Amino acid sequence: MSSIVTKGSISALRSCGAIFDAPQYRERLKALEARVADLNFWNNQEAAQSVLRERKRAEEQIAADEKLTSISGDIETYIHLAQEETNVEQKNDLLKELDRELNAADSYVSELETRTLLSGESDHLNAIMTIKPGAGGTESQDWASILLRMYLRWAERRGITAAVLDETPGEEAGIKSATIQFSGENAYGLLAGETGVHRLVR
Repeated sequence: MSSIVTKGSISALRSCGAIFDAPQYRERLKALEARVADLNFWNNQEAAQSVLRERKRAEEQIAADEKLTSISGDIETYIHLAQEETNVEQKNDLLKELDRELNAADSYVSELETRTLLSGESDHLNAIMTIKPGAGGTESQDWASILLRMYLRWAERRGITAAVLDETPGEEAGIKSATIQFSGENAYGLLAGETGVHRLVR
């Protein structure tokens, strides 16, 4: 069993508690709820939207902490049951179930790590991207169109809405330019690093 339970999931789950600080977020959520309930809350639309975004983040952090606690408890239970089980077949079944739980925990911790990295002030905003071909004529314009399709498919897979605001076709193939707006959770944070020159090596 040791080869299964030493994947690092349990230690990762326990360490995540320090990241979320659930009691602090619960106190903050109470304060935010009180502000939302104020009769004058919507007098300043921009400030109200900022409060609602912060409330959503607090709710997500609390939910993540609760899910981590549940996952950790399930894993500990499977470990205990497997250690106590004397029937080889049932023990193997428990170990397989434990392995599935650990894999699920690994995936969830990775998701939370990404979410933590995207906690900057602007990361939650939408993003606008412009694609322009460099020197290289038709081949460069064709590469620009490939990039456009790639980003549109990426957005679809991530559940992010992508709208092509402007597109200028190339004279023979590809595009001369394209502007895309990405709308969705952490769109800006996910795309902030997609700047500079993208080269195609054949």
